[in-house]
Amino acid sequence: MSDTPSDDAILVQEADVKLRDKVGGAGALGKLFSADRIQKGQRVIEDFKLNFFGEMNAHLNVLRHACDGPPIDVDAVKATAKALKSQAETLGFDLLYALSSALYQYVAEHKQPLTPQQELVVQKHAEATIVTIERQERGKGGVTEAELLQSLAILRQKFS
Repeated sequence: MSDTPSDDAILVQEADVKLRDKVGGAGALGKLFSADRIQKGQRVIEDFKLNFFGEMNAHLNVLRHACDGPPIDVDAVKATAKALKSQAETLGFDLLYALSSALYQYVAEHKQPLTPQQELVVQKHAEATIVTIERQERGKGGVTEAELLQSLAILRQKFS
């Protein structure tokens, strides 16, 4: 038998004294984190995930339209990137968060009409974001993802 817990194991650690005092003493933590409250919180998170994936088609359509070429609807791309970055961060889609944050910041900094080079930057970000959504990539990714983010950063810098 191993001393290390499995990935499914829940570890309970004694709360910091300052935290206990802030929430009302030692017994208050048990009331705050009761099994019922944890289950209700988990249901809220699951509902949020379902809504997130339900909204993906609308976001994918905006991104695919941006990939079709000029003129790019910068306002629609900006709104989609903003929605994706806020939701992706909450749900642990780190790569999607990084891509959508970069896309949002880029389109927020540029006024319409975009130059052909700026449209290319938006299209490449949209393509990478589409693949990330379709694969439902979670976490930070590996070497390939880091190289992708670095390449896109160079592209954004070059055509700022």
